[in-house]
Amino acid sequence: MAIIEQSRQSTAQVLNMTFAQAVLAIGSHTCLMRGTRVPSSNVVARDTRQRLSAALRCFHSIRSLPDGLLKLQVLLLLVIISGLWDQSMTGELVTAAVQCARNLRLIPSGRPDVQVPTAQFGLAERAVLFLYYSEASHAMHHGMPPLMDRQWITLSRNSGNIVPDDLTADCSLVAIIHSIVRRQYSPGVLHNYVLTSSADRIKQLDANEEQLKKWLASHPASTTADRIRVASAFLESMASSTSERKSRLLHAFCLYHRAVFFVFCPWIASLTTQIDGKDVLEPQSTCDGWSKMRSRCVEAALDSAFAVIEVASILTLSDTMTTRSVYGFPEAFQELRHLLPLSICLVLISIANGGKTERSRAMPYLGFFAALLGRLAAWSEATSLLDEYFKLVNSDGLSDQFNGT
Repeated sequence: MAIIEQSRQSTAQVLNMTFAQAVLAIGSHTCLMRGTRVPSSNVVARDTRQRLSAALRCFHSIRSLPDGLLKLQVLLLLVIISGLWDQSMTGELVTAAVQCARNLRLIPSGRPDVQVPTAQFGLAERAVLFLYYSEASHAMHHGMPPLMDRQWITLSRNSGNIVPDDLTADCSLVAIIHSIVRRQYSPGVLHNYVLTSSADRIKQLDANEEQLKKWLASHPASTTADRIRVASAFLESMASSTSERKSRLLHAFCLYHRAVFFVFCPWIASLTTQIDGKDVLEPQSTCDGWSKMRSRCVEAALDSAFAVIEVASILTLSDTMTTRSVYGFPEAFQELRHLLPLSICLVLISIANGGKTERSRAMPYLGFFAALLGRLAAWSEATSLLDEYFKLVNSDGLSDQFNGT
């Protein structure tokens, strides 16, 4: 018994040390991102990198330890760190965390293992929610089906008492996107794609977009969907909000428009190929249906691209956005930044290949982006943003997607 007890204490010591090391690494990274440029910033950045790397190396020390709530929490901290520093480890970490949660009988939740005391069940629920968000997001980002399913996760034994917050809202959006993946991109659906009329496909796309709008309207930071979805209304909401709410609004704005890109953009290339390479015997009604569906996808994607560019351009002028991190971009701008390369691709291709109406509509946003690049140049970030744009164009061949728009 003494040997068993000593083993448990040793296990707890390793997990506690790793937990503390991971928290310190994340805290150091957060301070670095929020700090302004100072003479010692390079030293701070080097120290942060060392902390992040050291925390990730601890994974090999804990992976074989007995499963428990503390181990699950440590694995989730390492998932966060891998996203900040070394994304090549994210898949292995989330898989280990999913297996740990399953062994603890937290998936499906509601009947936890005896290793999770009743008093800690609330922490376990939050851990599983965050795990679902991380694992499903990572899987779908890499074109794979998630290991976890939202339907197998209950929020609480007393779910009626749950107050929606940012984590539950983010999980709800991931669940919506997961359902869209099954309806739009699963092998069975794509196999029967040719049997579905373009009118039915457009209805499905519209229904998916409506789901996203309903999610946005129910978001804790939102009053109505349009207050976040539409650029002008969103900027008004930002101007009258506290610093904390501004961050939540911007997070919801980015999640929504990223989801729109996910729903509509993948169809543009395939529909263009079908239209340009159509068989001469193909009924004209079918070709017209393809054109209508492509126009619907392009319109939705461009609406989001316009909103992203306008908001990014205006926010860089705001006093609340002028505090820069040692990495150049304002902290609140980081999430929005990732949507800019695709957004400007859509605008430029619309100008190059669109009709007169499309070009006249898109030109002002090219001006927005030019002004944005000028301001980013002062932060030494314009070049890196353009590098991402050219990488996206060269890798995905986006210029071929809008031919004939």
